Amino acid sequence: MVISMRRWNNRRKCFRLPVLGLAAALLFVMLSSCGDTSESVQPNTAGLEKYGQELILSDGWNELAGVGNLKLSIDKESLSVSVENTVTGKVWRTNSLNPEEDTTAQGTSKDMLKAQFQLYYYDTNGNLKTMNSFTDSIKFNQTKVFSIENGIAVHYLVGDTTRGESDIPAQISNQRFTEVVLSKLNDSDAKELKGYYKYYKNDDMWAIRPAGRNNVAQVIALFDKAGYTEEDLVVDNGQFGISSLLSKKATFEVVVEYLLEDGSLRVNIPTEQLVYSEDFPLYQIKLLENFMTATNEAEGYILLPDGSGSLIQFNQQISSRDTISIPIYGADGALKSANSGISAQTACLPVFGMKENNDGILAVIESGESCASIEAYRAGRNNDNYAVYPIFNVVNMDFIYLSGGDTLSTVPAFQNKLFDGDYSVRYLFLDEEKADYIGMADTYRNILLKSGKLQKLVETENVPIAIETIGGVIGYKSFLGVSYTGLTPATTYSQNIDILTFLSENGVKNIDLKISGWFNNGYRHDYPSKIKLDGVLGGKKELQKLVKYCSENKIGLYPDVDLLTAYSSSNGFWPVFDAARYLDATEAKVSELSLATKQEREEDGLKDPFRYIISPGKLSGLVDGFLKKYQKFSFDGISLRTMGSELYSDYDREETYSRPTAQTIVTDQLSKIAAQVPNIMINKGNSYAIEYANKIVDVPVDHSSFMLTDCSVPFYQAVFHGYVEMFGPAMNFSDNITQSVLRSIEYGVGLQYQLIYQPSSFLKNTEYDLLYCSNYLDLMPEISQNYQLVNEALQKVSTAEITDHRQLADNVFVTVYNNNIKVYVNYNSQAVQIEDVSINAQSFVVKEG
Repeated sequence: MVISMRRWNNRRKCFRLPVLGLAAALLFVMLSSCGDTSESVQPNTAGLEKYGQELILSDGWNELAGVGNLKLSIDKESLSVSVENTVTGKVWRTNSLNPEEDTTAQGTSKDMLKAQFQLYYYDTNGNLKTMNSFTDSIKFNQTKVFSIENGIAVHYLVGDTTRGESDIPAQISNQRFTEVVLSKLNDSDAKELKGYYKYYKNDDMWAIRPAGRNNVAQVIALFDKAGYTEEDLVVDNGQFGISSLLSKKATFEVVVEYLLEDGSLRVNIPTEQLVYSEDFPLYQIKLLENFMTATNEAEGYILLPDGSGSLIQFNQQISSRDTISIPIYGADGALKSANSGISAQTACLPVFGMKENNDGILAVIESGESCASIEAYRAGRNNDNYAVYPIFNVVNMDFIYLSGGDTLSTVPAFQNKLFDGDYSVRYLFLDEEKADYIGMADTYRNILLKSGKLQKLVETENVPIAIETIGGVIGYKSFLGVSYTGLTPATTYSQNIDILTFLSENGVKNIDLKISGWFNNGYRHDYPSKIKLDGVLGGKKELQKLVKYCSENKIGLYPDVDLLTAYSSSNGFWPVFDAARYLDATEAKVSELSLATKQEREEDGLKDPFRYIISPGKLSGLVDGFLKKYQKFSFDGISLRTMGSELYSDYDREETYSRPTAQTIVTDQLSKIAAQVPNIMINKGNSYAIEYANKIVDVPVDHSSFMLTDCSVPFYQAVFHGYVEMFGPAMNFSDNITQSVLRSIEYGVGLQYQLIYQPSSFLKNTEYDLLYCSNYLDLMPEISQNYQLVNEALQKVSTAEITDHRQLADNVFVTVYNNNIKVYVNYNSQAVQIEDVSINAQSFVVKEG
């Protein structure tokens, strides 16, 4: 096997895997074979030439670029990069200023304070290892600095590149020693080299002498002069049963670019400059861990994109020393290790931030975000600092189980086609009133507005409310005493009109109706390559009556469809051909979670408690076929159950789709749908989907309540309020309705309810049996009352931007809008008087001016 270094280029690639025993070797050969869309890795000749001549730095700090009020500098010794705000004097550095004074960091942790990045990789035995830019590159003087427009590029050769005894043959046959080595040297050099080896006549071979071991550098020089290669070493070691794996060393090349652009710093890792050994898969890159840091003496917090947004506040007496890791856009369900079966809030936005006293940074991951997670920790864990930073998955890995006899072992398997974009993070520097999480939301919103991804909402007389009705569900039936499963109607097409009429009569206005389970065998519908109306719900005439009723009464109608996952083999969907694949080549599935417990559903005998992930390669054809049939129903709206909230790779070895590639495909399908259907409703709302949607349901209004975090904040809502209509989770699932209504008012989001026409008990022993309270008549008093409260609170701010949000006292908050309206919310069980405003217990007050 040729041991070679590969440089990424923009072509599709295979990725060879380390050999871990015979069974693993056979498995890895199977997993890393590539088809017509994953071409073999080719060396990329486009190296560092693009950067021109190496920059010679002066001692100390070197000023490199200045754009606006930002100044970029680099320190010659540490290669620490700094950005100074020349107006405020605030300086942000990529490395700790005084690492030796850190009282917590010891050993490698102290070295990490001097590092710009850390690499995680797997060695030839499948063990996870790490290197960092300081310990394994800067210390060895293995760096180069180049000047680029408005910035610099730093090239790091990471790893021990010294050569030793393992780089020469300990034993070599006489034939090969003569033909491959000695014949290529002059007489003097050949005589010297033979002096370092001893000839054994009986075995017709040469073995290195102690003199050779004591003069390894000279022996290496002689072998090099003969043109002896690493491939030759593999052959010679193999003849004598010596493992060449022992001689391999992990080395990597990484370029980090720092550029001042538009009042911000963009940090970029170009993947075309990433060089790695095929025998040491590069798993992750942790970038600029020490850039966004603060000590316990600072006032402020870390902002995480967990759910609606969460804070890690400084100076809190919390003992947790964990590192929190939040994957952008949630876990990749095509990795078995990501399917924990536990529900947590999703990070819908690729951003994170830090407020330190009067200064702040907002970081926006602009490229490679779907490969990224946000990590953070409190002061006292690794060092004296609070820190938040991105970590990028380069080569995704999953464990494959191997069984032999009575044992069960695992080996790692790696994806064979890699992301060919760059890993890019933009850091925006904020001060004074813009340095808090609302200022960060305003900054991110302005980025989206500038790129044309948001449009201002049109003001309406009443705030909207989202109503989802459940149509057909699979349940148990009986005929002549024989039990069987079949589709049962929880809400027919015509019964939706009855529900809407009753809602209107009870003062509920501006309704957006989402109908789920309306076609293809109910809620967990069959593959939507076809559209077949379910007879138990009524015919096409009844559905058209519903369409007409909604149009005449200005009710938004959003028939729901899942275009990313499939519940069963049907309508031309065959998992063996159409499902995405895990790295072990089996069909990728997403576990269904219980609506009540948020844990993995148990088998109920009705339908499998999982969904197949549809390969991204199948989406374009599926969407085209679906839209062609959907147009026949004259719908002007659609609800996309998963397309705005879930994102999956496909690790099929014949046709691999990385997560960023899948994101591009999904975005293309959203654009295609938006061109034909004017109104789109999505769930949760990942950043890439927002520009195509005008309604978002199940918007996060909380965080995941990790031990490391302190509280949730309406960061997500502050970004989009006034531009996209947002609705919180269905009130049916709330364990405290009053608190949930107040949270909707505080966060500025509309209400959502899930309803059926039949009695709530109808859903017992069906696939949707955990929606305990759902009958529209039972819930009508609650819906009417809560809608009136939310309408009163938010009617005048529905198109306004959130300009401030503060906690005024325990369980008392105020949300301020740019039309001079303040909404005060009191969650306490007693009234409070604050800011000259009296707020009743568990109530709110709207104050104008």
